[in-house]
Amino acid sequence: MGSAERSAIFIALGSNLEHPIHGPPRRVLEAVLEELARGDVVIIRRISPWYRTAPVPASDQPWYVNGVAEVATDLTADALLMRLHEVEDAFGRVRTVPNAARLIDLDLVDFHGEIAAGGPGRAAEGGGGVGDDSLVDSDH
Repeated sequence: MGSAERSAIFIALGSNLEHPIHGPPRRVLEAVLEELARGDVVIIRRISPWYRTAPVPASDQPWYVNGVAEVATDLTADALLMRLHEVEDAFGRVRTVPNAARLIDLDLVDFHGEIAAGGPGRAAEGGGGVGDDSLVDSDH
């Protein structure tokens, strides 16, 4: 698959719980990126620096480690979202109540500028964002 055929997309990553196998949240996110890139269907192009954020809404749960990855793929937006959910499931993500602490959270925040039928998510509502100059080239 040629790079000209791939469209750039952005995935937000977050974790605020220690994983029983991968350890602390930052290592969880690094392992998630490795898993996502396995098989050459999703290419990790650039990764933002990792940063810590308080839980929203404010609570006593641990702070999150977050980042954004620019990726390229020939998958459709729906197929990529399914892949993200598969990776979350493989890492033990259990969806309980909104805003719960989690081992891993992967969000498709931009897919070639498309907007899903449900509209933009919390990131578009002022939850922050990462500009192009914040991303660093990946060696994945």
